[in-house]
Amino acid sequence: MSQTQTVAPAWRPLYIHAPAMCCALGHHSAAASAAMDAHMNHLQETAFRCDGQAVYGATVHGMAMQGTSRHAAMTLQVWYEATSSLPAGVARHHLPVLLLSASPTCSGLTAGEAQACLDALRAAGMAQHPASQVLSLGKAGVVDAMLAASGLLEGRGAFAACPFVVVIAVDSLLTAPAIARLHSQSRLKLPHRHDGLIPGEAAAGLLLSLEAPADRAGVWVDGVGQGPATDPFLEDGESLPLRGTGLVQAIRQAAAHAGCSVADLDFHVSGVTGETRQFREVALALGRAMERRVSEFDHVPIARGMGETGAAAPVLAMAWLSRALLQPSHRAPGRQALLHVGNDSGERSALVLRARLP
Repeated sequence: MSQTQTVAPAWRPLYIHAPAMCCALGHHSAAASAAMDAHMNHLQETAFRCDGQAVYGATVHGMAMQGTSRHAAMTLQVWYEATSSLPAGVARHHLPVLLLSASPTCSGLTAGEAQACLDALRAAGMAQHPASQVLSLGKAGVVDAMLAASGLLEGRGAFAACPFVVVIAVDSLLTAPAIARLHSQSRLKLPHRHDGLIPGEAAAGLLLSLEAPADRAGVWVDGVGQGPATDPFLEDGESLPLRGTGLVQAIRQAAAHAGCSVADLDFHVSGVTGETRQFREVALALGRAMERRVSEFDHVPIARGMGETGAAAPVLAMAWLSRALLQPSHRAPGRQALLHVGNDSGERSALVLRARLP
């Protein structure tokens, strides 16, 4: 998360004009969202071995490329889907692209690998706007991406206002360096270790704007919040007592910007994986952030069917919510959702997403 950027006192909601997903559950948002709704997963044995045991992961199938070429292909896939519904006359090749990727403190794609994905877009004639850039900020950097998108849409800063901004997140924990690091930290789920994560890979995208088409139902990012690094993961495997302060601050800030209480929301979506410590932090933080006791507050972990996808997780969640919140009786526990995520280094972010009907 940016050390200098803070959430503005007032937040102008952003409209999700179109989602895009490329993950273990599907190469398009419609297919992946349907698989999520059905609680499907695509976890299977990978070629990695740790302590002589197979590592299970969530791989994107149907892509023969490896390394940076694979991640670049996933990035191209979601760019095409996110921009396919643009109105006629919009020069989609010249829209700004904000590419969110892993933080240097997290396992995942390096800044250089993420830059190669953006360079691949440019080489294909896309992302030609000079504001296009890589944000190597991890999961918690999703709010920084929303703030940057808001500035470009409103024309704050060095560039004239843009009608649309494309936010893309790409990451992978299914690389040799990521697997080795996670194993050294005893964080991988293995046959003899149940308290751990399942590595995955994904790309996701959002086409954002300040206005929605007339008489069209849609989902809006109504509030964003950020919290300081109060509960970092320690590299040596040791753990500090949980405080939850950063997550509480992020959640309350997002709700305040959305003009609601946390308890008014219908359910929450998180970036937690299979690690007990993360679930404990969420329970602690929600207990402190809630203004009153609620009888139900369902939890949807985005990793449940596609593994730990790092920086891609919050954008995957937003892409799913952009569809699910419009059909709450079939796909989600309501029309108002809290999304919260965090980095290994402790930074926390939260967003409030709500459906609006015509």
